[in-house]
Amino acid sequence: MAYDVDILIVFGYQAHLLSEAEALTAFVQEAAQVYGLAVDQFVAVGYSNGANIALTAASHWPASFNGSIPFRRVMVMEQPPDHDLAGLPVLMLEGKLDPFLPFGESVEPYLVQHGARVQRQRLEAGHELTSTDIKLATDWLQASGL
Repeated sequence: MAYDVDILIVFGYQAHLLSEAEALTAFVQEAAQVYGLAVDQFVAVGYSNGANIALTAASHWPASFNGSIPFRRVMVMEQPPDHDLAGLPVLMLEGKLDPFLPFGESVEPYLVQHGARVQRQRLEAGHELTSTDIKLATDWLQASGL
C-alpha cells in the first residue's frame, strides 16, 4: 500500500507532531529535574511515527537531548527549524524494503546541514524493526558513550 506523506501535512499533522514533540521534551526536562539527571543522559528514540516525534523534538529542542535514534523515520516537518544541532549524534537505521524510505531521504541532508553527526545504515528489512536494529543501536549507544 502506498502512502502520501503530503496527506499528513494537509490534515493538521504538523500541529499534532509539534505538540507531541513538545510533550516529549517537557517530559524529559521534568524527569531530569525530578530524578536529578543530566540532559546528556537522554537520547530521543522512536520507531515510525515515534521516530518522527523524536526527530522533531531533537531538532526543535536540541539542548534537551544528547542524541537521537529515529528508527524508520520520514521527513514530515513541513518547515524544519533552523537550529544549530552542533555535533548532535544521530543514528539512522532504515530498511531497504521500507515503502516509506523515499520519504526519509531529506532527513540526513537537513541534519548534516545543521551540524548533526549522522551515521546512516540500510538494513535488509522493511518498515519493521529487527534484531539487527536493536544490536546496532545498542552498539552505537555504547560506542558513543550515551
